[in-house]
Amino acid sequence: MKTSLAGGSSLWIYFSLLICAPLTHGSVSSGTHEIQYTVRLGPNNKPQFQQTTLFNGDVIFTCSSPALLDQPRQEWVTHTFTQEQLQQRHKQCESQFHEHLAWFRRIEKNIPAGILQRRHGCMTNSSGVSMFDEWGVNGEDFLTFDPETLTWTAVSDLAITMAVEWNKLDIRNHVYSNFGQSVCPEDQDRFKRGRTSWISETAQTGVRIQLTKDGAPLHSWVKLIGPRPNGDGTNQMRVQAQISLSDTKGFRCNVHRRSFDFSVLWDGLAVDASGLMRVLLYCFAVLVAVLLYMAVMQTVWQSD
Repeated sequence: MKTSLAGGSSLWIYFSLLICAPLTHGSVSSGTHEIQYTVRLGPNNKPQFQQTTLFNGDVIFTCSSPALLDQPRQEWVTHTFTQEQLQQRHKQCESQFHEHLAWFRRIEKNIPAGILQRRHGCMTNSSGVSMFDEWGVNGEDFLTFDPETLTWTAVSDLAITMAVEWNKLDIRNHVYSNFGQSVCPEDQDRFKRGRTSWISETAQTGVRIQLTKDGAPLHSWVKLIGPRPNGDGTNQMRVQAQISLSDTKGFRCNVHRRSFDFSVLWDGLAVDASGLMRVLLYCFAVLVAVLLYMAVMQTVWQSD
């Protein structure tokens, strides 16, 4: 709360409310976006597929066979994507199912593969973006991909043949590299902005701020401003009123949100230093002008 002199016999009083959003995983300059895939043989050798999308360690989408619908798992996600965009994610999941099933079948020709696992994504920090793409077979590390050199490295002796084969797939390798270095960071930024926006809106939903005088709500000469973002993940609401200098007692700012109530009483004494300084400088300037005028007039009188 602060005050400033408004000229004449009135005074502006300000009550500011800072709305802080809950802390989220990771900082503004860092984060992780990861997609995990699993292909296994179920009853009657029927393939089963699972795709899980994570953002900073939290599961935000899951898609599995036979439905192959990429379903949001966080409330803020449903506010970030339109229905058309969610439908597009369903199609992408179906496409990933067919792609990973094809690679599962191809690996099976070389080694018995009961389960194929893959995790790929990106991590961002102050140093930039780093990508990862790791494949596993039967619970063991199998292959890793380097997006800079567009090459596969066999982690297991059983993967040497596949590494040689996959290193020849230039178009596929460029697509994988582009995902890690371009698409993935863009998706991560979108998730971050979407969750931050949702948290901010949720934090300020239902917030009511009111100024009272001796317990009675004030309406005249009262102005409510906000909520407005501060640019650091917080929002600010302000209520201001112009009051008489002769009546500064009994003003209170009340904040209510759901089951939360908070109240601040103004002591009627605190004055913003900047406003007071402007008034003092003005008074000093007037005083100097008066003294100069008197000095000039005295000189004129003496000369007469």
